[in-house]
Amino acid sequence: MDQPVRLLQLVDTQGSLQPGVILESRVHAIGGDGVRSTIDAILRSEEENMDLAAWALDRARDRSEVLCNEAGLLETGESDGYRLVQAVLPDEIWAVGVSYRRQALEHDLDIERTGAATARGLYERAYEAKRPEVFFKGTASRSSGPFEPLCIRDDSKQTLPEAELALVIGSNQQIAGYVTVNDMTAWDIEKESPLYLNQGKIYRGSCGVGPWLVPTSQVRDPYDLECRCRVRRDGEWIIDHVGQTAGLLRTLDELVYYLHRNNVIPPGTILCTGTSVVIPHDFALHDGDVVEVEVEHVGRLSNPIVELVEEAPNFERRL
Repeated sequence: MDQPVRLLQLVDTQGSLQPGVILESRVHAIGGDGVRSTIDAILRSEEENMDLAAWALDRARDRSEVLCNEAGLLETGESDGYRLVQAVLPDEIWAVGVSYRRQALEHDLDIERTGAATARGLYERAYEAKRPEVFFKGTASRSSGPFEPLCIRDDSKQTLPEAELALVIGSNQQIAGYVTVNDMTAWDIEKESPLYLNQGKIYRGSCGVGPWLVPTSQVRDPYDLECRCRVRRDGEWIIDHVGQTAGLLRTLDELVYYLHRNNVIPPGTILCTGTSVVIPHDFALHDGDVVEVEVEHVGRLSNPIVELVEEAPNFERRL
């Protein structure tokens, strides 16, 4: 398959956000006239009743302004005075849990092995249930772009990366495009109790987003994509696992429906669809690791890992 049309966001030396599209190995400007971000680009293409990829290419040709070369962005996230940031800066990020059977089984097996307090078979039951598990994941301020740090909570001893295909939702509940995400999980906190899911999933630097936004028209079959997760430690790749979106239990439309059901979802919201890449549950990320997640035809995202440090007070219970 030819290289898909890819939208992205850059920050210039003045700190201004610049949306662009890659055309012939160069980043062309698509901003201006009220378009200040990739979310604005989605909304404008909808207003003009155009496919997002076609709209972005037309806009680039009309403006004829080259911002930088693509090459540097792929290696370091910087090129010609511009810095690559999250492909989308959403008001909200949501996620779907245990949408692949392999992950559900691995979660339950680890709970059995470790004797965690979480109810036995919980994840398999969630996988089989009529209603998918949809939960709030975070905001743009809690997520990171390419080459920016992702974090380990200071109260977690076992945080895992999760390579996922994510959806970017337009104003009409339609899928505008796809991004690669790393849905970080403090697994030791999550498995301690289902009620701790939010603490295990939502914190500073808990979600990597980017590097590109790929319009839906550019991906032939979202149920036929390879996902990959690699971890580098001390210069060596110690984790390298792959999965396939072919194992996704539900359709993307069903996931979007349950996200919107009786809910108010702003345009540009990201919905992470779950991971098909099972990381061994005796593994844990360390400070200084580098995690690379990739979704075929959508993009490769690389982030260093940083352990957060915060001195916790010694609270005493009232009763």
